[in-house]
Amino acid sequence: MSMPIPYATLDARFAEVRTWGKDAFPKLNRCTICMGHVLGMMPAKASGDVTLANVPGAEQAMRGVAGNHQTFSGAKPDEFYVRASEMLPRVITKFGKPDIEGATNLVWPAVVSNRGVLYFEDCYQTKTDKAKDLAFHITRSVVTSFFPVPILYQMDDKFATGDHWDLFDGKLVVSLGGKLRQLAGYPGKLMFWKCTS
Repeated sequence: MSMPIPYATLDARFAEVRTWGKDAFPKLNRCTICMGHVLGMMPAKASGDVTLANVPGAEQAMRGVAGNHQTFSGAKPDEFYVRASEMLPRVITKFGKPDIEGATNLVWPAVVSNRGVLYFEDCYQTKTDKAKDLAFHITRSVVTSFFPVPILYQMDDKFATGDHWDLFDGKLVVSLGGKLRQLAGYPGKLMFWKCTS
């Protein structure tokens, strides 16, 4: 189902919230914090959604930059999502299923020249994934040095569970600043809600 919010509105909100987010939370992955605001999504604490209220020091960080970002001066930490995967079902409930969905390497050409909201599933390694990947490769190198026989390993020897929300302006993935073709090798799923205007 197409996104009922005009792309120009999404883009303006995204630019504003990204600046605020970068000032307040320079060390956090902010894509979900930002996209939740852009889409007018509020976490459901009763359902267990993690919010900025769960991040130590978030309220102080928000107060510290409030004078520079009037739009967010009254914002509260529990109004912002933190986990991309928790926001996904709420976006689907509010806006419907994506217009385009499938393995990133197969469906990305259908997105090009459209504008709208992107969601990448399992597209980058988190700190936990990197630790698992390192442990896996160390274990594999030890095992193979003792057993010179083929052993079945996890597909591509990769662990990637990091998800990402972004806008696509018809040419570039906005916050990443790259072309969609450059992201076509991600192993996970791509979802795209196309803006009607």
